[in-house]
Amino acid sequence: MSLFMRAMYVALLAGLFMGCASKPTLPDVPRVEIVEVAVAVPVKCPVSVPGTPEWVNSVEARAAAPNVFEAAKLADAGLFQRDQHIKDLVELLEACVK
Repeated sequence: MSLFMRAMYVALLAGLFMGCASKPTLPDVPRVEIVEVAVAVPVKCPVSVPGTPEWVNSVEARAAAPNVFEAAKLADAGLFQRDQHIKDLVELLEACVK
């Protein structure tokens, strides 16, 4: 065997041994974690929502007012009535949330 062939043979064996000496890398195993998550569950509200009242400041009531002053009083009373109705609805909603 010639010197060149021996050198090639040694290089080939060295390459094979280096390939066998390296460890294959294994993929990381995913870590399983159990996480408790709170989820909101809808429940039926125990209180019933009242219907819409008959508004005192309706268009018909203001049109039937004898003068502008009475129509303005109806408009003011209607605003108070709406504010009271909204306040009642908010109280009912807060009762449902608790």
